[in-house]
Amino acid sequence: MRRVAGGGTALDPEVIAQRLVITERAVAKHTASIFLRLGLQPSDDDNRRVLAVVTYLSRSNTAP
Repeated sequence: MRRVAGGGTALDPEVIAQRLVITERAVAKHTASIFLRLGLQPSDDDNRRVLAVVTYLSRSNTAP
């Protein structure tokens, strides 16, 4: 809970990478790609994970 409250993820990326037999770098590259598709540029001021969810939800609510 502390990790999520601090802007982290509910799942530990290292554990995901180990269980799926993919590297942490591959996970980071994939999530960066998703952020860019949503128009979320890297920033020290914003939490892109939260912004990605908000952006996704707002776009999916306006889709026909």
